[in-house]
Amino acid sequence: MDYLHKVLKWVDHNRYKAFVLVVVVAVSVWLVGCEPMTSSVVDGRPVAEVAFETEVATKQAEHKVFLSKTKIGRADLQKQREVRQEAFDVLGGVVTAAATGTLTPQNAVGSAITMLGLIGIGAIADKRRLDKKVEKKEV
Repeated sequence: MDYLHKVLKWVDHNRYKAFVLVVVVAVSVWLVGCEPMTSSVVDGRPVAEVAFETEVATKQAEHKVFLSKTKIGRADLQKQREVRQEAFDVLGGVVTAAATGTLTPQNAVGSAITMLGLIGIGAIADKRRLDKKVEKKEV
């Protein structure tokens, strides 16, 4: 009991020093014991720095994959546009030449051969498909 009386007497005599000492101890405990937190980039919950950096790295990797898929998709769309334009040039070239009166026999024959070739490829593909159906029925 004598020690308590001495401590309280010292606190009463040095109250501002005691107050600052309590504040310093509290701040020190807070600095050492409390890890910095921030909002998650995924769901907004509080996360520590290591978890935050992991989420950021994961999202960056997902973004790279997304950009890669976007690039592949755009290239595919461009290729399809080019094929469509080539077909239009072959078919539309004959129509345009006929409409403007500049259709020559060479243009017409070249376009006709191209169209017949495309029809022939379609016929061959159909024949192979039908042959496979007949083979399945025979087995």
